[in-house]
Amino acid sequence: MAAAVAPIAAQPGASDEVVDPTVSLLTITKPTPDAKLGLVMTAGASPKVHSLSPDGLAAAAGLMVGDAILTVNRAPVDTDVMAQQAMQQAPKSVTLGFLRNAAGPPGRWLAGDNPWCS
Repeated sequence: MAAAVAPIAAQPGASDEVVDPTVSLLTITKPTPDAKLGLVMTAGASPKVHSLSPDGLAAAAGLMVGDAILTVNRAPVDTDVMAQQAMQQAPKSVTLGFLRNAAGPPGRWLAGDNPWCS
């Protein structure tokens, strides 16, 4: 049984809500349609946050290393590619459904070749 996820404190440009005891939603407002969120995800199935840019939008909104990304703009994402495409296509805001610091195997990592990450 997964532990309950505490709601993330609202930050300027971000909002959150908890829709069930294990999944949190976090909305990040992009200043421009092509703005990067400043995160690197694990590659492959079940993407997780591998690292965050300290001054990036995702970190400022409260996302943490280890968070498992389940949905982007309320659509399920099964791979890092699906998540990345959905984040890039969002013109104004990105709503992430995630599990806080989800456990699991590390997988392989996306590095500096990921154009979505800073």
